[in-house]
Amino acid sequence: MLVVSSFFVGESFAVVYQRPVGFVNDFANKIDDTSERKIEQQLSNYEKATSIEMTIVLPKTLDGHEIEEWTMGLAEQWKVGKKGKDNGLIIVIATKERKWRIEVGRGLEGDITDLVAGRLGDNVLVPFLKKENYVDGVSALVDATIKILGQYSAADRALMMQEKAEAERIAKEKTKENVIIVVLILVVLTALFFFVIFIRSLIKKIRERGRIETLKNHLQEQALQLESVLHEKEKTLQEIKIDRASLPVWSEEKCKTLSEVVSRKISQGKKELADIEGMITSNPDMTKELLDNIRATLDQIDDNTEKVRFLPQEVEQVNKDAHVSVKNLTRSLTNAIKEVEEVCQSGIEVDSSRAQLQELQKRWNVLHATYQKNGIGRDDLSLEIDLGAKEIATEVQKVIQTVSSLSEKREKVRMFLTQSSEKVQSLRSGILVHQNMLQKMQEMYPEKVWKEVAEEYTRSESLIANLSKLILMVTGILLVKESDILSATAKITEAEELCETIASLQSNVFSLNDKIKNAQSEVEKNMISAVEKVSEAEHFISESDVGANAKSIIREAADGLRSAQAHVEQKMVDWIALAIIVQTVILTAEEAVKKAKEDINSAENAAQKAQSNNSSSGVTNISSDTNFNGFGGGNFGGGGASGSW
Repeated sequence: MLVVSSFFVGESFAVVYQRPVGFVNDFANKIDDTSERKIEQQLSNYEKATSIEMTIVLPKTLDGHEIEEWTMGLAEQWKVGKKGKDNGLIIVIATKERKWRIEVGRGLEGDITDLVAGRLGDNVLVPFLKKENYVDGVSALVDATIKILGQYSAADRALMMQEKAEAERIAKEKTKENVIIVVLILVVLTALFFFVIFIRSLIKKIRERGRIETLKNHLQEQALQLESVLHEKEKTLQEIKIDRASLPVWSEEKCKTLSEVVSRKISQGKKELADIEGMITSNPDMTKELLDNIRATLDQIDDNTEKVRFLPQEVEQVNKDAHVSVKNLTRSLTNAIKEVEEVCQSGIEVDSSRAQLQELQKRWNVLHATYQKNGIGRDDLSLEIDLGAKEIATEVQKVIQTVSSLSEKREKVRMFLTQSSEKVQSLRSGILVHQNMLQKMQEMYPEKVWKEVAEEYTRSESLIANLSKLILMVTGILLVKESDILSATAKITEAEELCETIASLQSNVFSLNDKIKNAQSEVEKNMISAVEKVSEAEHFISESDVGANAKSIIREAADGLRSAQAHVEQKMVDWIALAIIVQTVILTAEEAVKKAKEDINSAENAAQKAQSNNSSSGVTNISSDTNFNGFGGGNFGGGGASGSW
């Protein structure tokens, strides 16, 4: 029979609490009588040995309140723990709301902190609650809590508290002494630190003065050396005597420009040296950077001076190049005319190239007349003749290349026309195979499988039609005139590219067909494995130790298998997509089996740990005297932890 008790109404919570019937108060009827008596005896014996009052409460409902609020109201009503010691501990397990709370009295908060309470709930109690195993969960939690609190009597615990307070007092006194000592040490170290800084600063200033004096002397020596070098450069420029009247106009102008650059750089260097003389004392570090700039200026002076010195040799080399260019151009024109005649003899009319050569010959005649009249020298024609001859020679070479390749190109066109019929026939045969393959795909597979094949078939037909037109156009060309040969060559190049494109499209179709067949074979092979894997996974769906996540993955694998089987039974099957589905089912089933086994192993380990805790709890002698006379009037301050499952 249920114990009929009077009710209390919490002033601040408006909750009706039943009277406590013992250390174990199972108002939700989740613990069997034998287990309840055993836990009640254990808590009663522990209270007699240590004066610590620990109660287990399983309410029917929290009446819509948060478990922290509900438990604090219960603590104010029941007053668990001894008055003045506040050594009570309340464990609430709300089975309806699936929440738990460990409320710790003020006197035990040093032994069971909020963190420790949280770990007891999450690691010891919750694994059993998830399995609806309230008896073992409560037993394991009681054993673990007693192990943490220990088997100390009330007197021993009071003595321990006194010793702890005395130790804290002594520690505070020592801390004060240590603080004073530390402060004195810090004062001495600070004074010593500033003294060392002062000495180092003094030494640094002395060294810096010595460094600056040494640097000044070194900079003055460098400045004198650079001044001497600048005078030498100026003297060298004056010594370079070139007869400008003998130079062509272009080189005379270049000589004048280079000389002016050298003179300007020398003047710049002298000015910078004059500025440096006043900075050596005031800013020696900046002076060093300016001296480096002057050295860079000297390098530029040397470079331009050498260019002035070697101008006569440069002029001589340009004149030589001009003579060579004239000879080369004369030879190229002769070869081009000869090449044109040889091609004409082979039956090809080269009117276009002949006209180009005639135009180039006219340009050369004008240039050559100037060359014969004035020669190469003062009138600045050496560069003009050199560059003009090279330009004409380049264009002549292009004409030679065009003319010399005409016979080869004509032969290539003829060869293509000879083979074109066979090529077109081969491609048309591929189109027929393509068409047959497309018809079979349309009968066997959904549109998304053969849609690309249909598009490539249409494109191939269009390209073959274009190819036939091109071949017909080339066939009608006589291949006598140069322009006709070049036009025909361009068209067969386009035709060859079309052939390659059509062949590539047909190859893609055959490749797709092979891919579909391979996917079908893979599905037929893997479907058996998928059924076996899912069947193995579904064996774990009824296991209570298997978690919700693993069961969700098992269902996902089973749904995937049913989807794959439904695809197979359809009239038109996308085998490539189905192969991916089947492979996914296999992997998902394997993952589900692995996860389920991990859950079972975790549950077994937790059970073994709980059994070990039961055997080492330290409360083995159970007295038969369990008369309950209520709790002792302890207070609570809100310490503890809560959670859910």
